[in-house]
Amino acid sequence: MQKTQNYPVYVETVEIYPHPIKRSGNGEIWVTGYTGVIPDEATVVINVSAPRSIRPYVSIKTFPICDTMACPVRPGSFDYRGLKFSMNVKNTVTLSIKVEQEPIMCVVFSLYVLGRRPQL
Repeated sequence: MQKTQNYPVYVETVEIYPHPIKRSGNGEIWVTGYTGVIPDEATVVINVSAPRSIRPYVSIKTFPICDTMACPVRPGSFDYRGLKFSMNVKNTVTLSIKVEQEPIMCVVFSLYVLGRRPQL
């Protein structure tokens, strides 16, 4: 059984665009849900890793929340679009919102990228 933690941000849907993502392509994450107050000093962190690929890698990007959505973030529903990331074959994606390094939202999922390896 997988344990979850109660965060002040409730995620209802996570969508990845384009779908399917092509190998060596770029993607965007769209998230909808509900929230309490998110402080203006919060940060959005996207961690994309491919630890089991032929060329393992980790990409971590951090953004001030006010650079990615309108602040102040008011309680209620939200529609968060446009977090861009690059892809490999199989990726583990962790998307979080943090306040002083403490997560107030965390979503982890795996992505598989379609397509053939580029020909040399």
